[in-house]
Amino acid sequence: YTPAGQLKDEVDVGAGVDRIEAGLRDDLLYLSSQSDGTVKMVRIELVHDIPISGSPAKGPEDAPVTLVVFTDFQCPYCARAANLLDQVLAANPQSVRLVFKNFPLRGHAHARQAAAAALAAAAHGKFWAFHDRLFAEYNRITPEKIREIALSLGLPEKEFARQAAEPKIEAKIRQDIEEGREAGVTGTPTIFINGRLLQERTLSGFNEAVARELARSGS
Repeated sequence: YTPAGQLKDEVDVGAGVDRIEAGLRDDLLYLSSQSDGTVKMVRIELVHDIPISGSPAKGPEDAPVTLVVFTDFQCPYCARAANLLDQVLAANPQSVRLVFKNFPLRGHAHARQAAAAALAAAAHGKFWAFHDRLFAEYNRITPEKIREIALSLGLPEKEFARQAAEPKIEAKIRQDIEEGREAGVTGTPTIFINGRLLQERTLSGFNEAVARELARSGS
């Protein structure tokens, strides 16, 4: 079921199973049968269909591997992940595409404003430059810092402030959050590789996951 309670898919557990328990991890199920006294452990690989149209992205549009990252500009773990993602893209320039999604956390006072500013910078072709500067100073983000970054990138102050406050920007952030919740995102960074949740956010974890997806696609 989705977080909203809609049936999304079914798993055939076979005859005789009369009890199902979820494991500590979301991808484990324990199936028991009183009739034959057995317990089976089933590992389920969830593949999420995450919309990516209209989101900032870099890498070839026809890349066989798509990384979707839900992130927060005041999150230290997100800043670390951004550096790893750059390394993954550099190592796979023709086979990996990165798609950015906003997921500002309530505990980060300026994360939503930073998200709006980065999306406004996209209209000037400077989303990724703004993205990089925000993560470089994730622990010093304030409204003044956001304005300072915008000016340093040559963005027109009044026009940029107006664009960042446009309803369509806030609507896009809300849409990203809703899509994240639909996919089970509760914290940041959360990263999906071709719809599959990345469990190990290390360089080797990225490399192994990318290699698996390339093998699946025959690339």
